[in-house]
Amino acid sequence: MGNITLPHRLSAQDLGVHITPSLNFSEHYQCITNIALKTLGFIKRFTADFKTLPALRLLYCALDRPHLEYASIIWSPHQYKYQLMLERVQHKFLRYAAFKSGQPMARDNHDYSQVMNRL
Repeated sequence: MGNITLPHRLSAQDLGVHITPSLNFSEHYQCITNIALKTLGFIKRFTADFKTLPALRLLYCALDRPHLEYASIIWSPHQYKYQLMLERVQHKFLRYAAFKSGQPMARDNHDYSQVMNRL
């Protein structure tokens, strides 16, 4: 290629999955968590007038969960800190759904079973 040198990259993205030479997916977890949180923020901003939980659930399942589930067979988190990072998105949605249903939960209450049963 003459005198042109290619820059050295520490990671590559192929089919939406960030890959590093050591096959550490921490960058991928961070990237999809950020995308999912931004999408959840979009859902929360534009559903301020929604009253029904099934509509919220439908929007979450259609717009946000695909980011969290795409190619998960390849990068499935085996470390607890990455599992918590990804579950944080779902917990934020469940807190929002509880708020919209009229039964807000305390931030330190981690029992989401009641909200999940209503959805």
